[in-house]
Amino acid sequence: MATSTRAPIQHHIEYFVSGLRQACAWPRTLILLYASSTLRKAAIEAFVLNGVIFLGTVLTLETFYDHPHNHFLGCPYRILGGYPIYIVCIAFNGRVNKKIADHTYQIQQNQATGRSNDVQAAQSAAQKQATSTSPVQNVAYVIYQMLFYASCAIFLGVLQMIPHIGTPISFIVSCWFISYYAFEFKWVNLGFTMDQRMAYLEKHWAFFLGFGLPLTTLTFFLSSLRSAAVYAVFFPSFVIMATTAIVLPSANVHSHSIPSGNTSELKDVELPNRLPIYIGVKKLNELVISLIRSVGGVRGNSLLLDKKKEAFGKLV
Repeated sequence: MATSTRAPIQHHIEYFVSGLRQACAWPRTLILLYASSTLRKAAIEAFVLNGVIFLGTVLTLETFYDHPHNHFLGCPYRILGGYPIYIVCIAFNGRVNKKIADHTYQIQQNQATGRSNDVQAAQSAAQKQATSTSPVQNVAYVIYQMLFYASCAIFLGVLQMIPHIGTPISFIVSCWFISYYAFEFKWVNLGFTMDQRMAYLEKHWAFFLGFGLPLTTLTFFLSSLRSAAVYAVFFPSFVIMATTAIVLPSANVHSHSIPSGNTSELKDVELPNRLPIYIGVKKLNELVISLIRSVGGVRGNSLLLDKKKEAFGKLV
């Protein structure tokens, strides 16, 4: 069964439920925050910036100033206030979420060896800094990560434009994308390349559909700024849950059965074991890279981009 290209739908339902449960592991998350001062401090910093400053500013602007007659220099107040704060939060959140993910990962590793979490995490951080990648590799990573995220956002926007079915399809794909964002820190620590990360999610699509459902439900139907603010408030907790999550091997989940209920209608229904979720994003990313090369108009720019791409591949 593990080598089959399809599996009964009840197995995928069970996998989906497993992912949903992992995304609702709040007791485990709160215990980790309570036990680790490093995690607790980072989480508080993220909450103050995103929950108090960012979300508070968005709610204030949308409640009191987001009206047609409230403009300054020809721009709405939320354009001048909301989006600049959002850009600042993106830069800050990337650093904080990485810190949270790395420390949670070290806690998981140290629990297996029985050593002190905070001390061992500090030692590991020092080792990582000593063996850090070159500036070119870091720049390449940032460039390709930004292109990838931009392609995901554009792809979701295109899906939403499809009449009648665009919104539900976009909602489902958002669940997968949010799961990817949460698990990406863990996969980087495990040494997964970008292609391996996407392939892993595609092979466990039902699990990650369930994992991404809670946060997608909280943010999908809000305005763009409110969605970004709420997402930023809850995302650090989902990074912790993703880092501590156990994704069951397909062979194991396929050996289970639904514990109750009549499955006679489902036993003959099968779904693919792998879905090409990122094929559209990959094509769009390739198109964006081609456009960048075309706009550059100089072979040197193309060569530089190729070198950054090569460095990025070695990095991740």
